[in-house]
Amino acid sequence: MTRRPAGHWVVMGLFAAVGINAMVEVPDGLGDQSSSGMLIVAALQTVTAVLAFLTVRAVWIRAAWSTLVITLWGAVSAVMIVLLESLLELGRDARGGLITGALVILAVAACSAWYVRRSPGASR
Repeated sequence: MTRRPAGHWVVMGLFAAVGINAMVEVPDGLGDQSSSGMLIVAALQTVTAVLAFLTVRAVWIRAAWSTLVITLWGAVSAVMIVLLESLLELGRDARGGLITGALVILAVAACSAWYVRRSPGASR
């Protein structure tokens, strides 16, 4: 087995932190039973956490499907961020920041997927 590239450690650390952060946010959404929007956010946070942890596992084992999981994480996370305006009734003034946040998430996912796909020892 070849030595794992440093970039893989960075990607795994990033997605582990993102997954932990998403799981920390879930109880907040489940605690507020008065809002269906919060329940939807909690469900989406759970999905993003699972995808983030799957990404860590996929990169660790150098699975060919790691780029797919990274891409799915980016898509689900970006959609969740854009939907926050209506789910949490944030108002139109939040839209610009949410769209910017979603674009940053998509960029992180795209760069991570590209790196994992092109890095030494990546499974094709």
